[in-house]
Amino acid sequence: MTLSAWDRTRLATALPDWLPARRWFSAKDRPIAGVELTEVADLGRGLVIAIADVRLAGEPEPRRYQLPLVVRSRPGPDAIADLGGAWAFDATDSPESMRHLLGLVAAGGERDGVRFTAETAIGRAGPASRLTAEQSNTSVVFGDRYILKFFRRLFPGVNPEVEVQRALGPLPTLAPLAGVVEHRGATLAVVQGFAAGAVSGWDLAVTPGFAGRLRALGEAVATTHAALADAFGSTPLSRTDLAALVAGMHDRLARTAAEVPALAPHADRLARLLTEAGRAAVPGSPRQRVHGDLHLGQVLATDRRWLLIDFEGEPGTPIPQRAAWDSPVRDVAGVLRSLDYAASRTPDRSWVRAAEREFLAGYANRAGRVPDSALLLACQLDKAIYELGYETRNRPDWVGVPLRAIEGFASASGKAG
Repeated sequence: MTLSAWDRTRLATALPDWLPARRWFSAKDRPIAGVELTEVADLGRGLVIAIADVRLAGEPEPRRYQLPLVVRSRPGPDAIADLGGAWAFDATDSPESMRHLLGLVAAGGERDGVRFTAETAIGRAGPASRLTAEQSNTSVVFGDRYILKFFRRLFPGVNPEVEVQRALGPLPTLAPLAGVVEHRGATLAVVQGFAAGAVSGWDLAVTPGFAGRLRALGEAVATTHAALADAFGSTPLSRTDLAALVAGMHDRLARTAAEVPALAPHADRLARLLTEAGRAAVPGSPRQRVHGDLHLGQVLATDRRWLLIDFEGEPGTPIPQRAAWDSPVRDVAGVLRSLDYAASRTPDRSWVRAAEREFLAGYANRAGRVPDSALLLACQLDKAIYELGYETRNRPDWVGVPLRAIEGFASASGKAG
């Protein structure tokens, strides 16, 4: 159904109240100054893809979001907007709409400016249901065969998720890419094979025997890093590269300290710690394409192996920055920080150090080298600073986890000094 100009106005007016309650909306800490619907693609059967530019107070440029919507003739308690005789709903909660979209991907071609590409043959799928454990994306599973993932925050260019999976092809540590949805050069969604029965590392972390599985996870991460280097190339980190990495960490520290008052008292000590780590880091380790946002929620455990998912990197970062080469140590640090997060959900944190050792041992065994300790320290600190800014904006109840780690880094630095 095509939305009239009046429908678009009513929908845009309702979105400032609806968006902040969405888990995937990344600007909960700033008032919405206005919303403009720049595109509305009619995909048939009441399904539309709306592209919304969201203007935030204090930001000169809008943020672009994707809104899969279904328009119905009957109201409901979860309606986004009353369009006058019709109501707009989030289409990811509509099994019929999601099955229709999967059918469009399977058939390929283009509809109202949206291009559908089947990377492999897409067969019969089971019932559609939206996953509730959402982060920056929205995912819908179809029985035990496929998962459809919408990228909510949009940037121009091919999403790294698609680029990486196309480049690596079939790999034991990746879920296979089945289809892609694009609009005007931006990636809207991907369809992947679904690992039925798999458990995320985040959910597995609170179960008995978790630490014993982390050596295999370390090996899986190193295997994927090797495949990324083969597909995209690599070069040894030079002293200049290390200086640039640390300069970026200093920049993040300064920006976050200006935004988060709790960080400011530690900023000087942390800056010294980053500088010292940068000087101690040894050149020569790889610089290459990496995952970019690796944590326990981005890995799945099956009965026999680990899978790495969500290669889009930090979703709030422009795509060229996400595709930039980095140190694989960045991903290693991401897993270690995630273990600290997981430990915050358990009464006994004593398992964390053993889990870290197992993961690092597995990684070193497969990679043939132990991650540089100074660079690993700097990357862990940088990740904790990123987490503090993220949690402040999105999940204030979680601020204590990265803040505790940052205070630990600062305290250790002070004792060393």
